[in-house]
Amino acid sequence: MSRTEDGATSELTIPEASELNTELVGLQGTYRIERTPDITRIYMCEERGGFSLTEGLVKPEKLFEQSVIYLGKTGEVVISYLGADSLVYVAFAGEGGLGLPEPFLFTRYGTLVFLGGVSPLRLFGAAPEDWRLVEVNKNSWVFEFHPDKEKRKEMAELESFVRARVRLNRAYDDAPQQLEIFREDGDYEVWIAEDYKTVNGCWMPSRVVMESSSSRGRVQVVFELVATTPSAPIRIDIPEGAPVHDWRLLGRAVWRGVLDESRKIETQWSAELLRDIWRQIQRESGSASQREEQK
Repeated sequence: MSRTEDGATSELTIPEASELNTELVGLQGTYRIERTPDITRIYMCEERGGFSLTEGLVKPEKLFEQSVIYLGKTGEVVISYLGADSLVYVAFAGEGGLGLPEPFLFTRYGTLVFLGGVSPLRLFGAAPEDWRLVEVNKNSWVFEFHPDKEKRKEMAELESFVRARVRLNRAYDDAPQQLEIFREDGDYEVWIAEDYKTVNGCWMPSRVVMESSSSRGRVQVVFELVATTPSAPIRIDIPEGAPVHDWRLLGRAVWRGVLDESRKIETQWSAELLRDIWRQIQRESGSASQREEQK
């Protein structure tokens, strides 16, 4: 029941669950992925269903836009924002950041693998040696990442993760064919490449089906490659003065959802902030190189 401004009352009827829309089909969108040696950018513009108490799932009134930028050769810093005037998030992933999803908004693990050419053996910030070869035949290689408790503790952002399995297609120069990710709560994410195309002499998935399931429901998306162009310099076009929440001091704790507000820096986007980010990447890259030399 709700009360109107003149003091009268009106009845609000909530439909039975069986009367609500529980399925949406035909939503569309565009993903554009740009890659250079030091910058990777994902731009997403898509329809995302909303929820109405009286109708259930409904088609959106406007498109959802999101940009994610990975800076550094392995994606050490992740920058994300929804639009030209939105809040900008900055996080520090360190080496292997390209294998991690954007931590604040919404991207999936397999996006850069199947749509952007990142090795699936770099997922979760893992190293290739963390994966175990469990099957090989004339058609494919199958690797599994099933960390024990100690490894999961070490890679704390995987606390709800159970295992992942990736299949590489030998007929297409070991391009990714299938990725399965399973979690403790029953959630899963599955990617399957149904067709391939050669791009600059390399095989790349050209038709991909992604299915994910969680407590919020099941989603299925079909991606089709529509165009490829040569790489060009990527211009980071975040507006000067845009509000920024800089979480770099927390490192990978951000991916665990541990957001200590006392270590968040609220600032504005500027050329100096971008220079500071690049300086941090250079420092960390130098430290990583020294650690490798000392092994």
